[in-house]
Parts: sequence; structure tokens; C-alpha cells
Amino acid sequence: HAPKLSSDHVDPRFLHAVYIEAPSLAFDRVRLELVHMGETVVRMLEVARQAALFGSEGELRKLEALDDDVDRLHEAILHYLGRVGREELTTTEAKRLEVLCLVANYLENSGDLMETNVVAQGTQRLERNIEFPKTELAGLDGFVRNAMRDALKALAERDTQLAASVINRQSDMDDLVNQAMGHISRELIDGGEDALQSFRIQSDLIGVEKRL
Repeated sequence: HAPKLSSDHVDPRFLHAVYIEAPSLAFDRVRLELVHMGETVVRMLEVARQAALFGSEGELRKLEALDDDVDRLHEAILHYLGRVGREELTTTEAKRLEVLCLVANYLENSGDLMETNVVAQGTQRLERNIEFPKTELAGLDGFVRNAMRDALKALAERDTQLAASVINRQSDMDDLVNQAMGHISRELIDGGEDALQSFRIQSDLIGVEKRL
């Protein structure tokens, strides 16, 4: 069964003002909030293909709402880091602030990539009243979700070995992307009049997953 699409207006959990004057503690709070933000991005990943290929207008709007949650957390994190940055920071602390900003931007961009591509393609599918056959790309989808979850776990637990293992999966990712593109290319060759639209949507989704 496809995961249920839902967004309950996600707000920051860990960005407490009491820590701002102690940058090392504040950065730990940001790290936890980034994991929270990343979990919302994973929720988007879990439903993106279903929403694009088969979802209703309501499901597409809920995916937009999840991206709004990601944007809300992103804004809160950057605002919090901006306040921390006004404290007197060591060189190491300043570098850590920069890295945390980069992670927040990466997650926000990931959400925007999915929202922009999936909603646009899904809306076009609904406007043209196109129905696609079920397509099985669970290998790639599952790989990307697991990699994202492991990256978040590495961030939460400061596990450098796990982080390195995620980075080292790139060649496996490339193989799965090539397999997925081969699969949808064969569907294009063998398919009917809607096959081109299906190919465009799925190739866009594969491109998004590859960039994540």
C-alpha cells in the first residue's frame, strides 16, 4: 500500500532561545532540528511517485503542504543560526555554523525539487485525464529513501562511519538509475499514446532522486 499523504503543519521542536548564548549547545539543537526537517523530506520521498503518477488533486496539494513544512523549518533554522552567529564564535564554531546552514539549504532544495517537479507533472496528468499502468521502480525508490534515512541517522548520532558509507553508495545509486531509465525506456517503446507522458514524469522523478 502507498504511504498515506498527510501534513499536520510541522513546527520547529528543538530551537530553544535559552541555548543561543552557548553556541555549541545551540548547534546541537540545530542538528536535531535538521533531522526533524529531513524526516519531512523523507515523507515527501515516500509519496512522490504515487502522487505524480496516480494521485488526486488533493494528494498533490498535500505534497505541497509537506514542502511548506520543510520551508517553515528551513526558515526557522536559518533565523536561529543567524541569532547564534551574532555571538562571539571561535573559528571552529563559525565553520560549524556554515556547515549547518549548508545542510539546511540542501534539505530545503530537495523538498523544492520534489514539489516543483511532482506537482507540475501530476497536475498536467490530471488536466489531460491520463491513466498510467502501475510501474515498479521500488529498487531505486527504496535505495534513495534508505540512504536519506541513514544520512539523517548519521547526523543525529554524529556517526562518521555511517556518513561515509552513505557517500560510498554512489556507484550503486548510478547502477539503479541506469536500470530505472532502461525500464522506463522499454515502457516508452512498448507503450501506447500516453507512454511519452509517463516517460517524462518518471524520468523527471528519477532525475530528482539522483540529485538527492
